[in-house]
Amino acid sequence: MTFRRLTSIALMAASLPATAIGASCNPGGHAVVLTVVGDITKTNRAGVAPFDAFIAHQSLAFDKAYAFTGDALGALEAETVALVLPFDKQRHVLTGPGLDVLLKEVGAEPGADVVAHGIDGYGVLFPAADIAALHPLVAVCRDSVPLGIGDLGPGYIVFRASTAAGQSVADDERMIWGTYLLEITRAAK
Repeated sequence: MTFRRLTSIALMAASLPATAIGASCNPGGHAVVLTVVGDITKTNRAGVAPFDAFIAHQSLAFDKAYAFTGDALGALEAETVALVLPFDKQRHVLTGPGLDVLLKEVGAEPGADVVAHGIDGYGVLFPAADIAALHPLVAVCRDSVPLGIGDLGPGYIVFRASTAAGQSVADDERMIWGTYLLEITRAAK
């Protein structure tokens, strides 16, 4: 093998995401997979841009945001939960940061409410009391494989079935898949 060929192989191996070599799941990459807007103090991007197709289509507006790349999400403390998903009736292990971890990371005020927006236009309100009681996760991996668009991703908000106040996992409408934007608001006083 030539030096050039060996160097190419080494560079390709080094660029593989951590999940490809058996580490815990990390969505990896520099692409933005989750945007957080609203009442936050930590930002890294300006408001809605002309190329924000999902956001424009859903008539959402904001003047500042925090855009999480796959790498940034992968660097956060993650948790796992094993659930039987309603889509295939199979048990899966879902991994991702807690919604409370994301709120802290973007400097959201304690007691903030969250509206999660899916790529299909579906939205779910998570009042602060429910975030504290249910401790939802923003899963970014299923069975150690990053979630993609069309595969419940980029984010899938889930919580433990035993904490879902009388609802089963199969009929819980607040487990929102395709989550790409979180809108943070102050809780009603």
